[in-house]
This record gives sequence, structure tokens and C-alpha cells, in this order.
Amino acid sequence: MKKKLLYLGLMLVAVGVGIGLIAPGTVIPSLFPAPSMQSATVAPGAMSSLPIQINESGLPIIRFSSSSGVDFYLANASAYAAISGAGGGNSSARSTAVGLEGRGVYEIYENATSGAFPFLSYLNVTAPAYILNSSLLQPGTYYMIFRNQGGSTASIAIKALTVSLSKIQSGEASVGAYLAVAAVVFFAGVGLTIYALIAKDREKAQVAIDEDVAREYERIEKQGRKKRSKKR
Repeated sequence: MKKKLLYLGLMLVAVGVGIGLIAPGTVIPSLFPAPSMQSATVAPGAMSSLPIQINESGLPIIRFSSSSGVDFYLANASAYAAISGAGGGNSSARSTAVGLEGRGVYEIYENATSGAFPFLSYLNVTAPAYILNSSLLQPGTYYMIFRNQGGSTASIAIKALTVSLSKIQSGEASVGAYLAVAAVVFFAGVGLTIYALIAKDREKAQVAIDEDVAREYERIEKQGRKKRSKKR
């Protein structure tokens, strides 16, 4: 019986650890829709843009790679109008974008062949010249602007998707629920395992005591028989 409890406790510990490890990897990927694959070709001295729509507060996720260095701006509609009005080949487009940092422009890359929003160092892409600390954006149309100041045409590949705030919160709640279940199962297993081990040790101790008592009783009985033999 104690052995069965021990095995059950160890199994619950393993199940708890398994839930804790597997749950985040199951829930988190479900938050992200398939990215849209886009491309752009930007001639020297020109500028090109692609819209990205956010229907509710959320996080846009963008990665791009270019055959040659380009400037990249992530901007809302009003900042996009100001930058494009400054002209693609005009240096004032850059100064306009820099002037709108944090006021409609959320990220700036300069002469980069790769980039990401939000920027994460482990993605092995160039660090941006500027990025807004908060990556959550309000509903609306935003623009990925590519500006080519080099001497050759830039071919750009873009992956983009958006994750809504509600999905992020739902994912956090789901992961939290899984981890809570994992913790309950794990500690129940630990408690059952400890109980089984203690009960087993007590059982061994009781057996040892019983054996000592039996030996002592046998010794006393032998002494009693000897005394009775002498009296005869």
C-alpha cells in the first residue's frame, strides 16, 4: 500500500512538471496568427510604404530584410502623411521622421539591411536608431515606410502580423491557469511522496521495535525457565 502511494506521488510530481513545461508552449503559439508575407522594391532616391491595420489595441510584429541598406519608419497615418509629403529622396524626410519620434513615429532604422519591431536582440537583426518603449498601439492604420538613399534598387521582404491586447491577456490568463493546476498537482505529488516515505520509515521502525520486544520477551522467558529448573 505504501509503495503504491509512493509511486502515485512520484507520478503526480512528473505530471505537474510536465504541465508546467508544456502549457506555455501550447498556449503562446496560438496567440499569433500566420504572418503576411509581403515584398517591396524601392529604387534609388525613392520611398515605398505598406499599410498594417490594427483593429483593436495590440502589438504589431514586423521583420524585414533588404538587399541593400534602407531607412525604415513605422508611423501612424498623420506621421506617414508628413514624411511622405517631405519627399522620398529629400533629406527632410529623415528629419521629419526624427522630429516625430514618440509622436506618431514608433521606430526608425537608418541604412539597415534587416530590422524588427519590436526589436529583440536575439533575432539577430540590426538595432534601430530609435524605438518607442511601449509597443502597444491603438486601433488604426499604420505604415511601414522604406526609404532608399543608396545607389542601387533595394528588394525588401517583409513578414508582418498583429496580436491583439485581448488575446495577449487571454493567453496570460490561460498560462496562469495551467501553471496553477501544475503547481497543485506537483505539490500534491510531493506531499504524497513524503507521506509514503515517512509511513514506510515508521513501518520499518515499528517492525524493529516489535522484533526487539520479541527478543526481550524471549530472553525473559528463558531466564524464567532457568529459575524454575534450579528450584526443582
